[in-house]
Amino acid sequence: MTKKPRRPRRPETGRDPDRPLREFLRDHRKLLLAVLLVFVVTADDRHVGIVPDGRQMIWTAVAMTESGQLGQARGRDFTYPRPEGDAVSRYGMGMTLAQVPAAVIAPAVEQHLGPASSQPLFLLAPLFATMLAAIFAGFAARQLAPGKTAEGAAILLTAVGSPLAAYAAMEFSEPLQAAALAAAFAFALIAQARNSSAAKSASRYAFAAGLAAGAAVLTKSVLLVVAPLALLPLIAARKRVGAAAAGAAFPLALWLLFEIVRFGRPLAGYGGERFSHPLFDGLWRLIASPNKGLLWFFPTLLMCAWIAISAARAAALRRTGTSPPFAIAAALLPFVALLLIAAKWWAWHGAEGWGPRLLVPAVPLLAAISAPLIGTWRPAVRQAFIALSIAANVLPLLQHPTPVATLVNSCTWPMVDHSTAARVADYARLRDPAGRERVSPDGVLATIPEASPWRVYPWFIGATWNTARAANLASPPWLSRRPDVRPELDPLPAVFQVISPRQWRFLGRGLFPDARQPRYAAVYDEALLDQVVHAQQLGRGSEALRLARKLDELAPAADSAVMIMESYRLLGMQAAAQEYLSGLAIERRADPRMNVIIALFERDRGNEESARRFLADAARSLPGTPAAIAVSQPIDRWPRSLTAMTETAVSGVARE
Repeated sequence: MTKKPRRPRRPETGRDPDRPLREFLRDHRKLLLAVLLVFVVTADDRHVGIVPDGRQMIWTAVAMTESGQLGQARGRDFTYPRPEGDAVSRYGMGMTLAQVPAAVIAPAVEQHLGPASSQPLFLLAPLFATMLAAIFAGFAARQLAPGKTAEGAAILLTAVGSPLAAYAAMEFSEPLQAAALAAAFAFALIAQARNSSAAKSASRYAFAAGLAAGAAVLTKSVLLVVAPLALLPLIAARKRVGAAAAGAAFPLALWLLFEIVRFGRPLAGYGGERFSHPLFDGLWRLIASPNKGLLWFFPTLLMCAWIAISAARAAALRRTGTSPPFAIAAALLPFVALLLIAAKWWAWHGAEGWGPRLLVPAVPLLAAISAPLIGTWRPAVRQAFIALSIAANVLPLLQHPTPVATLVNSCTWPMVDHSTAARVADYARLRDPAGRERVSPDGVLATIPEASPWRVYPWFIGATWNTARAANLASPPWLSRRPDVRPELDPLPAVFQVISPRQWRFLGRGLFPDARQPRYAAVYDEALLDQVVHAQQLGRGSEALRLARKLDELAPAADSAVMIMESYRLLGMQAAAQEYLSGLAIERRADPRMNVIIALFERDRGNEESARRFLADAARSLPGTPAAIAVSQPIDRWPRSLTAMTETAVSGVARE
């Protein structure tokens, strides 16, 4: 009987050189579980789908799973209209693809738990992307200077000691951008280190680095000029550049395909945006201003400045065989590129979110190169610094950023001079009836110290967590400086809910929504509703009826009933429509849109008198819509569909 050959022993360090990432995860599993627990117990899934960026990416994922296409209904905010008659999201497809599993599971969850109960599913992608960003930051730190202290510091500084922490509970794409850049950097470092000792392994890691860099571009197109910089260590190993290019080929081809299918050509989704902000003003505001300066949210940035000029740091890097110039450049240059792009962009502040949102994807790389230096500090100093970094980002874990942004967006638009108005995108400015130019309030408030998050968030928590102080929402801290930027809170938005300890939110609580939730945010149901309208706009009556019935099964409400009736009208099924309408509950049948549909039915049959009577009755409840205007017009000039009768103007360009 032959004996099986013994498995070779691992090195004395206990690490398996062929599975370094697995060993890293094993070494830091307790810390990673602790970070994950923080995210789970602070996530608030009520707000998924409120932010336009995230909503568009999720709606596109639902379009892919429900209709097998990318299109949305025309007339939605921040979309790109196509000649086919529909519209598409302008945002990168990376986070959309990451949300597809949630879109697939959502109907089954809502079938069992009710409308809006799938909300938590759509936080899983950003949460785990944030975890991946922290993992790859620590893994990169291991390649630079192995040691659990430095690696743990990189994990903590990325996950909970930076503004990235807030985005684990938001549906933005920043966590996925950060994870992709961090993975590209980490894999490039290990590929370079193994170039001479393990050629086959080095090629695999170079391939993985290129794959991650391509995924970053797929997530946000502007990273075309950022992601390659994270691969700079591979320049020291020229034979591995080809492997990296091979890895990047598939995601880049996918990116190009999505660009052409959606827009007809690459980068057309950025149409209408302006790089019009003064460069040096943007630079100092993004680095040091109290509102958006990264130093206030990520003190580790100071370490990066020191590292860039430190010969001692270069010597420490040589211990692992990594070329210091390339390693440092690969971490710092992506940040510099993002900084220069954001500083010139008209919306340099990034609008919604916590901290300088547009710089967040570079955080893991900065943490990775800083952690080995921080790891050499005395324990008390190191722990105090990490605690300070965590404290700088605890507010958005206690108070979700979306309600704060909702308050800002509810404010009156301030007047500005013509030169200021000319710098912003068309959708973020308007001319009032008196001819004065106004802009959206978020850009103005981003320059006011009284509107700094360090003042606004504590004030907002006090006003919304205490019923007796809820009236204070009308008096934000910036009002003394900018009385013209006043919240309009009549009626009070549903997002401003008073919280008691019994109502504390956590990831998964949304699986059992309260009665208000479906009326406030139900992102899957709203996406399904959009797909019904999309099919109706394209004249696909059978598809519209199928989707409307599915919506009615999952979230029965006035919207689903109206969509079923309009689908019947498109199909010319008047008898079926009459039978369906007669069986509806009075509260669903009383929706004024029902009378618009009946008026269109009567118009289609040539009954002008009856059509005018029903439309006039509906128009009284729909002021300012095309339906209200059509009442006094010849019947042959009426809008052709329910959507055209009830549409309102929306913004047309995205803020990425």
